[in-house]
Amino acid sequence: MTYVLRFNDEAADDHGRVGGKGANLAKLTQAGFDVPPGFTVITDAYAEFIAANQLDEAIASRLSALSWSDPAELEKTLEDVRNLILAAPLPDGVAVAVESAYADLGGDEPYVAVRSSGTAEDLADSSFAGLHDSFLDVKGREALLDAIKRCWASLWTARATSYRHDHGFDQSTVAIAVVIQTMVESDVSGVMFTGNPLTTATDEIVINASWGLGEAVVQGIVTPDEYTVRSRNGRVISHSIGEKLVRIVRDPAAASGTVTESVPEALQDARCLSDDEIAQLADLGRRIQTYYDGFPQDIEWALHDGWLYLLQSRPITGVEFSWDSDVDDTMYPPGMDDAEDTIWTRAFSDAVNTGAVTPLTFSCRYIHINTDGWGQAARIAGLDKLARTRLFKYHKGTFYYNTRWERQMIEKIGLPALRPMLLEWTAPNEREDILAAPFSYWDFLRFYLKVTVLERDKSPFTLPQRLETHWRTERAADIAGLSTDELRSLSDDELIRYTERMLSLELEYNYEFDVGFYIYFRDIMGLLGLILQHWYDGGDPRMVFGQLVAGSPVQTDTLKENLALWKFSEQIRGSEVLMETFQKHEGADFFTALEASEEGRDFLAEYHPWAEEYGHRGEADRDMIYPRRCEDPSLEYASFATFLNASGLDPEKTEAETNRRREKVYEEVLANIRRKPLGALKAEAFKILYNLMHKWIAARDNERQSPTDRIMMGFKRGFLEIGRRVHERGQLDEPDGFHYLSKQELYSVFNGHAVNRALINTKIPARKRNCERLLHGDVELPKFIHHGRAVDLETGAAADDDGRLRGTGNSPGVVTGTARVVPKLADVVKVQPGDILIAHATDPGWTPVFLLIKGVVTETGGLLSHASCIAREYGFPAVQMPKAMQLIPNGATITVNGNTGEISIVDEDGNAAGSDEGSPSAIAARVPLGS
Repeated sequence: MTYVLRFNDEAADDHGRVGGKGANLAKLTQAGFDVPPGFTVITDAYAEFIAANQLDEAIASRLSALSWSDPAELEKTLEDVRNLILAAPLPDGVAVAVESAYADLGGDEPYVAVRSSGTAEDLADSSFAGLHDSFLDVKGREALLDAIKRCWASLWTARATSYRHDHGFDQSTVAIAVVIQTMVESDVSGVMFTGNPLTTATDEIVINASWGLGEAVVQGIVTPDEYTVRSRNGRVISHSIGEKLVRIVRDPAAASGTVTESVPEALQDARCLSDDEIAQLADLGRRIQTYYDGFPQDIEWALHDGWLYLLQSRPITGVEFSWDSDVDDTMYPPGMDDAEDTIWTRAFSDAVNTGAVTPLTFSCRYIHINTDGWGQAARIAGLDKLARTRLFKYHKGTFYYNTRWERQMIEKIGLPALRPMLLEWTAPNEREDILAAPFSYWDFLRFYLKVTVLERDKSPFTLPQRLETHWRTERAADIAGLSTDELRSLSDDELIRYTERMLSLELEYNYEFDVGFYIYFRDIMGLLGLILQHWYDGGDPRMVFGQLVAGSPVQTDTLKENLALWKFSEQIRGSEVLMETFQKHEGADFFTALEASEEGRDFLAEYHPWAEEYGHRGEADRDMIYPRRCEDPSLEYASFATFLNASGLDPEKTEAETNRRREKVYEEVLANIRRKPLGALKAEAFKILYNLMHKWIAARDNERQSPTDRIMMGFKRGFLEIGRRVHERGQLDEPDGFHYLSKQELYSVFNGHAVNRALINTKIPARKRNCERLLHGDVELPKFIHHGRAVDLETGAAADDDGRLRGTGNSPGVVTGTARVVPKLADVVKVQPGDILIAHATDPGWTPVFLLIKGVVTETGGLLSHASCIAREYGFPAVQMPKAMQLIPNGATITVNGNTGEISIVDEDGNAAGSDEGSPSAIAARVPLGS
């Protein structure tokens, strides 16, 4: 009978016979890694030992009478079990097999490491590490056989036995193998994780190293040197030199075993790995992880006389990896990287998304902004190296923005007078330096000359019109895309070509318009604010600015959409038949039930053409995972319910009144400026900027409806069809799993390329978990990160001693009302007429509720965010304030001052705790394309 398997034996990786550690060492040996030679005493040897000494019944009887809740009894009983094992002799067959394999290791009784290898150990879902004993520097036949029995006995420690009991393992079937491995008398040794267990970054390798044997690191008796290495390029991104006071070495005074001794003083604070050795270790880690199908590994290693040995490797357990860096690495082209000292901010994502962002949407939309949209702006500004820098980083269900990018663009083409208004996406600790940075007016003028003279179709004066004539009219058929039925008839290759064609339309559009929305819009509004500050003296210029941006001279698509929804709701309210149908049939059933009545059919005859025109809208957020109204009619039912919850609304009248007030302020400002020296010229400049600003405001709103959302609906249909096919073919476990892969990861699966299905189907639930935690509010991600770790740079909302909160005013006006905290769109039904909405951010799917409320406070978003724009169009105040949902109690009576950004908690008598005056609001903010 076989009792021993050498690492290079064919069956040596049989997990059930050699345990996790033994199987891994055999696999690594046979794969060609530098593993010290050895063998495994298999589980059959343990079973033979137990049977030969009739220990199974003795162990079972003791366990059956055991009280698991009594620690003292548990320890005493299991000590008896261990003593039975240690006192029993090894069967001759087992002893002979061990002695023969030991002799084959060569030398005169070589030193070996004797390590337990449990059959449930080193599995990714069962963390048995450290539960069973190991013995180092064992020498000689008798010492080896004794160490093997001690490893067997360690199967029955209180800790190991309780662990199995708590995790549902059958105690009667447990077995243990023992690994015997030639000992490396290491100069330096340690542990290496090929994924960062602290940040969960899978593109970082963490190396712990110390003098002597690695047991000192594993046991935690030293503070080791620590090196964090970027996996893709081997770059050391951080390191710390530990105080290595002791080391474990071979005991020179004994036949076997180790001793702990003091490290020579000169070495205690000395670095124990060279750059070359770190590079060798990182390379080893990458190769081992690749061998194990990309799953992060916990690796023990040793260096002796300059040679690197692999002692063991097992999956890292207890860490929620989601492989976010793979989303970035498969999205960005080769050579596109970021500086290691980059601070990343969540502010950009907060400004354009109300919830989570899936890897598929991120990898489809934001690469084009980086390489073609804003990358183009950087290249025009002469920042070619910046244009090749990664702008975004995917992280735990959302994405972060590169503050270094923002800083360099502001310093290059941000007018000094406007810089205080452009800092939202920069690192707070760098803002003073940004404001003080030198500015070249020649670089600024050269930038505008390039885009207005050399590329006239991209000038700030021509782009809004081009949006209407070219993209919203001439290209309307292109951006509509194919229907679901048409896509189902395509071959796989045709389907990918279609999806890529739709994505290329977005790329083309971004290339034309991102400079406008990133630079022009910001500068136009900023310059208009400066004109008011320097040429106007008829009142507070900041308050006047807020009044000038309220409403719109033309009815934007969002207003048209909202007005249509309101009119449909009024039709329902005014009809007894429609109202009864609405009350009896919820969600999508309402539209089906309408077919049963003449009034219902008439309603549908009017509704269906409108729904076809706006079917790509109505989503809770822009991510592809959210349904649009053409996919889920229940979204419309919820909108109707919101409007029917309030009566007496007249959006058309409200819009007209807002526009009347704005035009009155405009005429007053124009007259005031004309009275100044050179007034005619100044007034003309003011008129040009005012009209240009409103063209861009309308363009900013209209482009979201078309082409942005239309193009996105077009490629979403393509990905839905790809997702349907890969799930039906059994390539992905979950029907919606394709959303949680990057575009390239999904294409690799779809094309049948050699992909690791186990890894792919591990990534999907991990990333889905991150998105759901974010959506449900179970986690609050940091505002700023560096190397995946939170850095506290936030200043938060300012509060006066009397309790007044200060944010940033984004729409003028002062109102008092009930605060309604709404964490997500599904909770919007709680909003009552006259409430003040408190939300993280809003998106077009939130628009219907704006007809009910009289004020809005959001945690993120600037002057041109969705909430601010719609608030101005409807003529009520909007304030942005960090942590508003935490600081403002739901149901409290508050006063919101959109002129000053001040929010006051009102007392029981309705008297504001503070005045309506405060710091002025910011007068400019940038807007991302399609925000």
